[in-house]
Amino acid sequence: MDTRAIDPQSIERMREERALLSRLVRRRSEALQFLQLMTKSFTSLLLKDKSEIGDTLSSLVLTFFEARFGAVVLRSASGDLTVSGCQGASPAALTGAAAVSALQALMDDKTAQLVDAERAERLWPDRPAPMRGGFACCTIESNDTAVGLILVSDKSSGESVADEELAAAAGLGGMALSNADLLVAQTALTGDVQRQVEQAKRESAEKQRALDELDRKLEVIEQQKAAIRELSTPILQVGDDVLALPLIGNVDVDRSEDVMEKLLT
Repeated sequence: MDTRAIDPQSIERMREERALLSRLVRRRSEALQFLQLMTKSFTSLLLKDKSEIGDTLSSLVLTFFEARFGAVVLRSASGDLTVSGCQGASPAALTGAAAVSALQALMDDKTAQLVDAERAERLWPDRPAPMRGGFACCTIESNDTAVGLILVSDKSSGESVADEELAAAAGLGGMALSNADLLVAQTALTGDVQRQVEQAKRESAEKQRALDELDRKLEVIEQQKAAIRELSTPILQVGDDVLALPLIGNVDVDRSEDVMEKLLT
């Protein structure tokens, strides 16, 4: 290609576009590595406590975006908001009435968005200092329900946060929270099954003890019956060829057979 036919401005523009494309490719590669790290972290840790998930998510997001401020706010089953992870500001700055109202509104948007300084001022006038120039946020969803919010601002590079990368992080956070609910339910179910198994073992052992006791009583009864039969047919030798056998009580078929057998013996 003859570059002499291209004006210097076009060459400079092509260089800028190539540099921009190179940065974009590098950024996408870093984002992919970040998502892989998040997935591996949540999969290996098997976190069941939602506050621990919030802390982990906040730390990972802040590290990746190289931001000086970040927080994860989670919504409880009753609808209350709690700060699970916060760096760069006091968690108390996110729990006031105005803060809760702003966070609820952002969470209900169910999207990743960049909130500029003008809108942030209207929405949340007394926001923390690191958020004065605007911030990025994304709703965390679990089973199509908004359960939390990621907040990021004040990047050390001065660049804005890519909302699609923040959305990906929020998606993995939502999966981690859903898995936590499943792990809690599984643990509870396993505990119930274990208790039922232990109860069944106890009941089986009690039944076996009852059967053993019944067998012992039946054996005693048979021994007593045998003793009674011996006593009920006393044979007396009164001479060389003479036997005497007193008969006391009723003589039924069974007893008569027993008497005949003993006498003949």
